[in-house]
Amino acid sequence: MRSSVKSRISITPSKIAIALVLLGFLWISITSVIAGVTRKMRPDIAIQFRPADAMAHAQLASRLQLTDYAQDHPETVRRIALFALARDPTLAEATRALGLMSAQEGDMEAASRLMRYADGVTRRDLATQLWLIEQKLRQGDISGMLRHFEAAASTSTSGTSVLFPLMASALDDPAMVEPLAAMLEKEPRWAPSLLRTFADNTASTENVGTLFIELAERGHPVRADIAAVVIERLSKEGKTRQATRLRQLTRESAPPPPPTPDIID
Repeated sequence: MRSSVKSRISITPSKIAIALVLLGFLWISITSVIAGVTRKMRPDIAIQFRPADAMAHAQLASRLQLTDYAQDHPETVRRIALFALARDPTLAEATRALGLMSAQEGDMEAASRLMRYADGVTRRDLATQLWLIEQKLRQGDISGMLRHFEAAASTSTSGTSVLFPLMASALDDPAMVEPLAAMLEKEPRWAPSLLRTFADNTASTENVGTLFIELAERGHPVRADIAAVVIERLSKEGKTRQATRLRQLTRESAPPPPPTPDIID
């Protein structure tokens, strides 16, 4: 009886080998899960479990670039970013970290080249788009700036809290009116929120009024409640002609009242 039990539970070298292989696969799976969970929040921990994880290295370089550590140890941060790109050249975070470091070091040519590369990899990296927006503003390239703004606003909902006030300030320049009208007449989903930001926050009420009038004349009138804010501001500032014109266009674009149902006696 005892010999038969021993034969049923005997451990052979082949079973040990299979068990070790299974344990190896299990460990790989566990470390992959841990690295996947932690790579964005704690990339340093992810790297401990998966030393070759490219995304974790990209995230770590991106985080370190924002700290004093990057100023004291720039080559270390650069090496981490390059390690990530060597394994995955599509990681915009790593390229952006290199670009921002180049900008901090005064090498704007290298910074521009790296940020354009990051933009070519993905339009969803908000930090890259913000850097390019500011660069285009400095260069006076309005169409280029709006192209990056549109990409950022369309791919990052959380980024609008930064993007919209930036654009509200930019509208203080009258040269922004026509390009903005061309962009907004496409009626992107975020247009009403941006128009509300203009109505509330742009210092130049005249430029906002001109933009709203331009959109209405192009057949894309601003929502009445948003237009009312600008009409009131224009009236208070004594810009009566502009206020009257915007009021007229807003009324003309209002939907007709529903028909009165026939009453049958």
